[in-house]
Amino acid sequence: MTLKPVVVIARIIFLTITTTGFFNFVQSQSFLHPGINQNSNDLQRMKNLILTGTQPYKDAFERLKKETDNAFVTTPHTRVLRGPYGKPNIGGEDLRIGSNMAYDNALLWYVTGEKKYADKSIEIINAWSTVLWDFDFNDAKLIAALTGSVWCNAAEILNNTPSGWKIADKASFRKMLMTVYYPLLRFYFPTANGNWNGGIIQTILAISIFMDDRNLFNNAMDNFLHATANGSVFKYIYPNGQCQESPRDQGHVQMGLGLFAGAAQIAFTQGVDLFTLGQNRIAKGYEFTASYMLGQEPHCYCVVSPSKRESLRDDYEYVYRHYTSIGVYVPWTQKAADSIRPQSRAVLTSVRAKETLAKSLQQANTKKQFGINAICGADASTSVTMPANAIIVKPGESVQDALNVAGASTKWVVLKTGVHKLKETLRIPSNVTIIGEGINTKLFLDPVSGIRDAMVNGTDDMHDVTIRDLVIEVSDRLEVPSDPNSHRSRGGDTTEAVYCFMP
Repeated sequence: MTLKPVVVIARIIFLTITTTGFFNFVQSQSFLHPGINQNSNDLQRMKNLILTGTQPYKDAFERLKKETDNAFVTTPHTRVLRGPYGKPNIGGEDLRIGSNMAYDNALLWYVTGEKKYADKSIEIINAWSTVLWDFDFNDAKLIAALTGSVWCNAAEILNNTPSGWKIADKASFRKMLMTVYYPLLRFYFPTANGNWNGGIIQTILAISIFMDDRNLFNNAMDNFLHATANGSVFKYIYPNGQCQESPRDQGHVQMGLGLFAGAAQIAFTQGVDLFTLGQNRIAKGYEFTASYMLGQEPHCYCVVSPSKRESLRDDYEYVYRHYTSIGVYVPWTQKAADSIRPQSRAVLTSVRAKETLAKSLQQANTKKQFGINAICGADASTSVTMPANAIIVKPGESVQDALNVAGASTKWVVLKTGVHKLKETLRIPSNVTIIGEGINTKLFLDPVSGIRDAMVNGTDDMHDVTIRDLVIEVSDRLEVPSDPNSHRSRGGDTTEAVYCFMP
């Protein structure tokens, strides 16, 4: 790939035009209520499918009834503390179970019309709304992100049905959202593993709809599309389908995919299509991961972690049904959904009405075919004929000296396999080709240098530069830990990332 300023500028302009049109659309619409995971048409269709005994909805409903304890005792906490890997966990599990129990009861209330379910959901929400003050410790943002959207889904159903939820109690819930949840989440957390930002985006979208706050909705959309580090859908799911957390463990990968897909589901309820962005980027992530979970070995620019490979999460049903409904073929996602369906609650919350799909698909740009296993990047197999006057640089030799010579004579700089440790920022001249020998050719800015930038333009008018077949390691270490999240502690963070330049 030849990198020229005009190409980069053209791409930026294209994205700006696309997102401007997108935001003009959402600005012009009023929120639907209920309108988070499902709207009123969706909920009514779900109810009809259950009452007519249609499978698999009838069985999923019976499981939901069986697993929802109407005698559940709510245990709210003033302060919820959750540390790394759930240690310590004071109130976090009570919060998670409570929010899910509130949502389950709200769903049962909607389907059955039995007041005991509405009463239980209201009881749980009210108990937490008047007690919870704050979150603390390492996982504060994460536990808030994972529960906020669940609370809002329950509250949205109660608030838009004759549930008996009192005005004063609704005000307490709104206060909890805006004084406990939102202040913690409003700056997002893109430098954590990407599942954190996915969850935060999902919860802020849910809060924005319940609070009827269009600016907040658009802010979450902007982060979904443009967040830095690991924080956007395009940073979490790569073009070939692998994910930022693929080398970590498959439990976290599936959770991250589920959270970004959950955010897209909320947006779709409001008539905004995020699923077809990036050539169906969410589908690519699901197909890559589902195929690996089911025994395949898709091409990856990392060592895919086998950890938790055998454990499928209940995150496939909605994605499978959504893409199938718009004509996108997702065979591995379908197989995963088929496998987990006998234990799935998402069968119910995945139901869409024809009206929802028809209205939302007016905004869609669907593509029925896409390749999720296309090999591209530094590890691509390509045939390259080196010019005879190419400058060869071995690890330990000066890359900058070679670039200075090459720029003056329009030559290639060939970086041999190994780690090329940079003591200072590389200044790239015009008219050069920098080529490595594949994924094992690495440029690494020595953190001891204290310098921020690995490479910059040599001049303001730099042009005609090709960088290919190498890796730029942008972490502060070469050794990748088993858990990229392990270096972040309370009050600090690191970002683990690699850029692979492709041909």
